[in-house]
Amino acid sequence: MDSAEFRGFVERLGKAMNAAVVDDKGELGLDVPLDDGRHQHVFLGLVKDALDRPLLAAYANIGDSDDIDPMAALELNSTTPYGAVAILDGRVIMRRTERLSSLDPESLAESIQLLALNADLIEQTLYGRRDRF
Repeated sequence: MDSAEFRGFVERLGKAMNAAVVDDKGELGLDVPLDDGRHQHVFLGLVKDALDRPLLAAYANIGDSDDIDPMAALELNSTTPYGAVAILDGRVIMRRTERLSSLDPESLAESIQLLALNADLIEQTLYGRRDRF
């Protein structure tokens, strides 16, 4: 899938989820609406696994790693039911990958929604109720 096809894919997914497309310095994602007026940006990209199969990588920003004890964030991985907490470029994120060949549009939309919801819950756990991303 080339970049134009991927952009079209993200735009169609956003439309199906009622989520606006965000483009942060060429990184495409969705502004996923949540309850209570909250929202979460979920960024999407294509990667390959060890067997060279295409994967959709998705991550949501949670907060700045300088504002918390990074070990506290990483310890949440032991209780988080969906996705993995990681540090990326000084930010705490929640990340998940899905095999593209096994996804239908509804499953993908649900996966992104669950990633956004869980990232928001961890954001609130680590940083309080303020909607940071």
